[in-house]
Amino acid sequence: MLLDSTGKLIAKASSAPYPLHSKQGSATQNPDDIWRGARVALRDLVQQCETVNNIAGICLSGAMHSVVGLNREGLPTAPAITWVDQRPAALVPQLQTELGNDRAALYARTGCPLQTPYHLPRLRWWQQEHGPATLYVSLKDWVFWQLTGEFWTDVGLASTTGLVDIHSFTWDKTALAHAHISPTNLPQLKAPTDTSMLAAEVAQDIGLPSIPVILGGSDGALANLGSSAGLPQRAAVTVGTSGAVRLLSTTPLLDDADKARTWCYVLTEGRYVAGGAINNGGIALQYLREKLFPECSTTQLINEATEINLHTRRPLVLPYLSGERSPHWRSDATATIHGLTLEQGRGALVRSVLEAVCFCLADIWQILRPQTDTDTVYLSGGICKSQFWSQILADVFGVDIVMLDAADASAVGAAMLGHHALGTADLAGLSDALPVGERLRPNADAHKYYLEKLSAFRGLFEQLYKSFPHEKI
Repeated sequence: MLLDSTGKLIAKASSAPYPLHSKQGSATQNPDDIWRGARVALRDLVQQCETVNNIAGICLSGAMHSVVGLNREGLPTAPAITWVDQRPAALVPQLQTELGNDRAALYARTGCPLQTPYHLPRLRWWQQEHGPATLYVSLKDWVFWQLTGEFWTDVGLASTTGLVDIHSFTWDKTALAHAHISPTNLPQLKAPTDTSMLAAEVAQDIGLPSIPVILGGSDGALANLGSSAGLPQRAAVTVGTSGAVRLLSTTPLLDDADKARTWCYVLTEGRYVAGGAINNGGIALQYLREKLFPECSTTQLINEATEINLHTRRPLVLPYLSGERSPHWRSDATATIHGLTLEQGRGALVRSVLEAVCFCLADIWQILRPQTDTDTVYLSGGICKSQFWSQILADVFGVDIVMLDAADASAVGAAMLGHHALGTADLAGLSDALPVGERLRPNADAHKYYLEKLSAFRGLFEQLYKSFPHEKI
């Protein structure tokens, strides 16, 4: 996406969706597909521009928790594992035993619980499955290397691995020791605003001059910037394929060490993003459309859900189609439909799934809310295409929801960080100047109803999972 220094969208391009190969808990992508797609999108974007001379630079936003192992020649030794991949979960109990009482201290230093999405179990799994690699990078690091020839990683994205001390901005020695790696097995740790020049051959291929490429950060942290929540104590929710609730602060915000239900990542120096992520956001609705109701469009399904009255009896859904991250950290969790009856139709089930995603987000919001006095949450992602679904979120949370009037919060955030890195704009000023959409206020009757439904939702989870140990994937 091409954006000016105010966040205004100038042009947009994309490649075909990257194939995601999934089977029995796996979720992998070919790194070459990612780079090929990025190159196609950049070429298309350049062709939409009347002149490329005004393009100041490229800043990257990348998904978290991916791992690509490279050999001495810098080539992938196997497909990249993505955030959805649950196979490393089997190693979590072993690592928890190894660390013992040091787990709380590791969480306090890195801001990351010892759980499946993070690199301790992922790197150990990779070594067990594929053998040791010379270098471990993320998919964003891989694209940056293709663009510049530099194996760098920004401290923001690196902080989402659980391998970085978020207080000193250095690799954590204890984490690396238990991951069976050294700093030489990782890219150089750099600031999100550090830049390298676009390689000449790549610039020629894409049709750009040799311009700066800014490292950027993680899609989640940058979404806070791009959704008017880039200032301290502002809260943001993003619901795309997955979902997240995040709160920005000037110091690390951590949960009780013995619970470690949430995480805290670095955005830039002096800016931290605390929160939690759920695995099942829009993917739950996508599942309904693709697997159960392929004859319907997403719009039709949501329209049918709007016809179901708030107080109409309908099932209670736990939407854990791909396990769950915060706050439960149950990669073995599965979806449950409780209370389905003969008289309930498709619309009732769809509404229940939309509500269930909001309940998952509310589980995180209740942990973060005591740390802020805000009564407004900035909302971004595909959920904003549906005012009905967004209103449900406002009614569940009981706060105002401001829908983001932007195409993609993470891309907007990356553009803001890029302008900041190049000295053409200030982050605080950009955040205040971003355009926003409609403000949705919670309905008192609906909020009261949802508090009771949320209690039942949590009770069902407790009954199904509290007394059972984690299952192996």
